[in-house]
Amino acid sequence: MSTGRVMGLAARVALLAVWGCVLGVSCVKRPVDYAREQARTLAPAKLESSSQPSTGPVRKLRVRVYADSDYREQVVRWRSSVVSQLQRASAVMQGPLGVVFELESTREWAHRGVEG
Repeated sequence: MSTGRVMGLAARVALLAVWGCVLGVSCVKRPVDYAREQARTLAPAKLESSSQPSTGPVRKLRVRVYADSDYREQVVRWRSSVVSQLQRASAVMQGPLGVVFELESTREWAHRGVEG
């Protein structure tokens, strides 16, 4: 065998070894992959509105929201955030239970959390 042939054969073997390592490593799960799979199993089920309306009349539940100073400091435009949360909750609850949430009022609550 000539030296050129041996070098060519060695280069091919090295290339195959590198590809084997790349393919083998890509099939091995990292610890973060296991953690993500576990987190997906612990996630709550998604709530979706039912396409079938309830058979009874729609009931309006009036909601009064009190927001303490910690919440008001953390949530920008907290009043509009409360309104959108109630709208989403109404969309989910109207189908199966025939309930719609209506915001009666939002009020500031002069209360600090456990740290204050």
